[in-house]
Amino acid sequence: MLLFLSCLPLTAQTAKLDALFAELLTADEAASQRVEADIWLEWSKSGSAAMDLLLQRGRDAMANGQPEIAIEHLTALIDHAPGFAEGWNARATAYYQTGDFGPSIADIGQVLTLNPLLYIRTRRG
Repeated sequence: MLLFLSCLPLTAQTAKLDALFAELLTADEAASQRVEADIWLEWSKSGSAAMDLLLQRGRDAMANGQPEIAIEHLTALIDHAPGFAEGWNARATAYYQTGDFGPSIADIGQVLTLNPLLYIRTRRG
């Protein structure tokens, strides 16, 4: 069983997200994967094209095995949009990839401070 955790950004608590979470409650496995992807898409929207670009650059750097570069992009994102929890969440992942667990945990703490609603999903695997 895989435990998947993330947090819903308070600024993104929209009717669309409310509807997606309601749909997730009754979705079968195939539908739940689609709904989960839609939720992540909504969580990734900062409301600023420039901030979304920094998030994407950070994610791309992590995908290319360059977490140190990701940290630079994501730190810039956090500096300009400190209330955008997905920036903190992504940087926590980058820190984790570098083995910097203290900063990773600190960033997760910031995510939880910004986003008290916790999304937990379990899958059979």
